[in-house]
Amino acid sequence: VSKRLSFVHGIGELFKLRNPAFVLLVLAAMCGTGRADPRDLSLVVTPAFLGKAASGGQTPIFMEAANNGPDAVGSIVLTWEGCSISYPIDLPSGARKRLMGYAPPEAYWLEAAVVLETNQGDLRATLELPEPTGDHAIGLIGGSLGDLTFLRQQYPEMLNFADSYGRPGSLPDRPVGYSAFAALVLGEGAERMTDDEVRAIKTWAINGGTIVLAGGASSPILGDARWKHLLPVGSVTLRNVNGLPGIEKLGGSALPPAQVSLAVGAPAKGSDVMFSAHGFPVVVERRFGLGKVVYMAFDPFQPPIKQWKGLTKLFANGIGIRDGLFNRAAGDGYQTEMYDYGGLIENPFDAELPGASTVFLILLLHFIIAVPINFALLRKFGKGDLAWITTPIISVAFAGVFFGLAFGLYKSGQSARTHGTLVVSPDHDEGYFTGMSELFIPKGGRYDVGLEDVDNVSTQPGDYYYRGNRFDTELQDDGEVRMPSLRASNLSFHEFWFTQRVETTAWLQGSIRKSGDLLVCSLTNASPYALRDVNVILNDIKYPLGDIEKGGTRETKAPGMPDPDRFRLGDTAIIRAVLEGFRPGPQIGLDVGSKISLVYTWGKIQ
Repeated sequence: VSKRLSFVHGIGELFKLRNPAFVLLVLAAMCGTGRADPRDLSLVVTPAFLGKAASGGQTPIFMEAANNGPDAVGSIVLTWEGCSISYPIDLPSGARKRLMGYAPPEAYWLEAAVVLETNQGDLRATLELPEPTGDHAIGLIGGSLGDLTFLRQQYPEMLNFADSYGRPGSLPDRPVGYSAFAALVLGEGAERMTDDEVRAIKTWAINGGTIVLAGGASSPILGDARWKHLLPVGSVTLRNVNGLPGIEKLGGSALPPAQVSLAVGAPAKGSDVMFSAHGFPVVVERRFGLGKVVYMAFDPFQPPIKQWKGLTKLFANGIGIRDGLFNRAAGDGYQTEMYDYGGLIENPFDAELPGASTVFLILLLHFIIAVPINFALLRKFGKGDLAWITTPIISVAFAGVFFGLAFGLYKSGQSARTHGTLVVSPDHDEGYFTGMSELFIPKGGRYDVGLEDVDNVSTQPGDYYYRGNRFDTELQDDGEVRMPSLRASNLSFHEFWFTQRVETTAWLQGSIRKSGDLLVCSLTNASPYALRDVNVILNDIKYPLGDIEKGGTRETKAPGMPDPDRFRLGDTAIIRAVLEGFRPGPQIGLDVGSKISLVYTWGKIQ
């Protein structure tokens, strides 16, 4: 007690010195003694999916932090080449928490790191991502690690697939977490997925993903109510058959004679039977947005199918996983369509800036006129002392020339435009937008871009060689990705790519049917937006319907015209339109010249 009293008395004497600098020094030292030892913190980073990795798409990672010292608060920050994403985290004493992060494709070739930044110290962890071994991945949810290793047996005519494995309950809860996958197989235990994980996988699938469900002697996933409305078959019954004659059409080789357990059911409405044997539908598919759900009546991970040499070709080619990848790329292709600027004059993205040769010529003329010609004329008239007046005047004149060339930018205000594709399925209440935005900011500063429901942002389109208008970003991820503090200079342009989830419950209602060469339609637009230039595409034929206002109904008999569709959807009809009033992405500035394409998969038409 006497030592503590002496210490307090000493502090009091120091304050009597009335030296502010000395007092601040003492207070800083006292605060420093209250900080925790960074060794009380721990940070471990691991991939969310085991096995091999694919070269494209986001890589979900677990970032697990623990604190054995005083209460801490801060963020886990994923950084790479001038960009960062911060994930807020609260770490009370003794806490251990795990967050899901999303490493961009650039993290493979750029120096990326994960840092725990708290008020009790910082800690850096190594980000070691698996070396990509395939163009795309096929993932197994549940099941056993290694069940998909047969995918490593490659054939020249096939895509190069990597095999990855995820554990139900520890999966990404947003669609971008599955962006590297071509297909997901729901194996044993997949029924234990959380509702958020199921929703994310569905939204991923409507954008061109393939969901594979397996039958066999036991398949609890078939009883999961969350998948019931998407199952390609109805109630199933167990059948044991001897071999699967004709399966070589899908797998390239025959299945040796052996007893196979099948869980067979009648195809659901809108489904297609891809393969039958012994009078039973064995492989059945159902379109789901731009993707599909495939049901196999057998279990590919149980004998005798497990030993079948045709498994690789069945997954790579036989069940049409390529089609989903093609549809995903085709949907992205709509982003390259020409903008409809609507005749806007003050559009900074249309401003014609002088080229390098023009700038060089103007600077050369300025030098010639301001120096030799100016001084020669003044000397000729004996007015050399006026050079200090004429030279600034000439400079101002040439500055006016530059101003006139860039007048459009100076006249424009803060502007944004976005283009991309929103994919919607009537079988799911959430659509998925993929696109890019451009921003023009006339006045330098920091700006909140105003992102909502965005689950991914990138300043380059996953291409190492792309070096367009790339800029450093400081993103925040609190369940949604935000850009709250964009640093901008005067007259600056920025562009970035993003994906966004959109609530799309029952956007279109009505009926579509064929009548000879005509398409008879009665469509009601129940979406919050007007639809312009509406077309129904069916079997490479386009049927133009015109415009449908918000809440309006259009009844028409439309003649068809050849228009090869970009999608591989068989006889599934899609509705293409331009959304008017829908503004995804940045919510700052004037929306100038945006164009958002709607791709609505209607289904089969009688």
